[in-house]
Amino acid sequence: FYDKQYQHYGQYGPRVAVIITQSLHYWEESTSDQIEKLLAKFEDSDFTFGKTESESWLRDYLEFVDQYSGVIPGLSITNKSSFLSNLQDPFLKNAAFKRYSLDIAFSGDKSTIESSRFFVQTKNIVNSDREQDMMIKMREIADSMS
Repeated sequence: FYDKQYQHYGQYGPRVAVIITQSLHYWEESTSDQIEKLLAKFEDSDFTFGKTESESWLRDYLEFVDQYSGVIPGLSITNKSSFLSNLQDPFLKNAAFKRYSLDIAFSGDKSTIESSRFFVQTKNIVNSDREQDMMIKMREIADSMS
């Protein structure tokens, strides 16, 4: 099984989840910059395709707000309240972004994001040795950022 998997599907390896397990101030530019730096470390690895194949709800949300803030009344992310409110609706209600609702863990009252995840796409995982090396590298990157 694994020989066939590596042979036919090795170019695209498993997606790696980058999980943030603490509540952050996502609406602050410095926080989104830190998350971008974290993702860039994973994306710059020889084991991943880079930014083009990654999934980031935060990138898409910021782009959505930038693109539609003049069109959708009240769409802004200038403070915690507007960031969280607009994240839940219209962003996560939009069919194109609904999938991200599985990547954001809100508190019970939806007043904070308790945890979130992002995905990076691995590449050229052609055998179990390369897969092991990839996982070691991903763990090293995660450990260096904690």
